[in-house]
Amino acid sequence: MNTKIALGLGGIIIVLGVGYYALRPAAPALAPGSAEVPSATTSTAVVPTTATSTPPQTVKDRSKPTFTIGPTTVVAPSAAFDVASLTSSSAYPVITGSATVSKVGMIIYNSENVGIIGTSDISVTQGRWSYPCSIPLEPGTYTLKLFFGTASQTATLTVTSSS
Repeated sequence: MNTKIALGLGGIIIVLGVGYYALRPAAPALAPGSAEVPSATTSTAVVPTTATSTPPQTVKDRSKPTFTIGPTTVVAPSAAFDVASLTSSSAYPVITGSATVSKVGMIIYNSENVGIIGTSDISVTQGRWSYPCSIPLEPGTYTLKLFFGTASQTATLTVTSSS
């Protein structure tokens, strides 16, 4: 029985060795100046054509794929207030603006520079955002701070009436 196992293992080793030798990839070309120099630097293959008026085409063998990436446009994150929304006769102003990011955040500060309301979750749709103030603001001036990415923008909101 031991002889059968030894012969079986020997056969498996031979099959694996032949399979490795037959299926292994070709060795890569060596860099210029290395100890060994490959006998041929490029290989060609003849591709027959069906037209009889043109000679066969020669195509270089390409061992590495080539990827071409087109130009890209990088848009810097930006956001701004609409100037018209910075003056309100309502105690519940709606502040609007534009942005190149998907979300912005805003804090409204009172005259003592204390944040009285804010959010970090104002969605930007087709480059526009809108924030309706959910608490009544007394007549006066307020500082608005708009956050987008790692940058921010500041503006002054004036409320002229508390209706």
